[in-house]
Amino acid sequence: MLQRVGAEIRIVAQSLSPELEQQRQQGRVLWLGKTFDPQQLDDVFLAIAATDDNALNAAVVAEADKRRVLANVVDDQPRCSFIFPSIIDRSPLVVAVSSSGQAPVLARLLREKLEAL
Repeated sequence: MLQRVGAEIRIVAQSLSPELEQQRQQGRVLWLGKTFDPQQLDDVFLAIAATDDNALNAAVVAEADKRRVLANVVDDQPRCSFIFPSIIDRSPLVVAVSSSGQAPVLARLLREKLEAL
């Protein structure tokens, strides 16, 4: 969804999945490297921390906060300054389902029911 609205996607990760590697080769995403550096958040509008390392996620959020960058920590709503709703895109109709992070499984199930319609 972010790419569809013209966002430049920058990734910091130990490795890229085959899908992300393909997108990198196509110039659709930019791989910044394997190690997080706080300067990578300079001139960024929003950041997503999606690691299994709580300390690293906390560091990303702290550095984002210093720079007034919106931050989302996947599966850790209290650390998020924004959340992503579940999106159903049947252009021109777009529906978003959100529980404000309180019931993500319920939001996903509701999105799946709506998609089936």
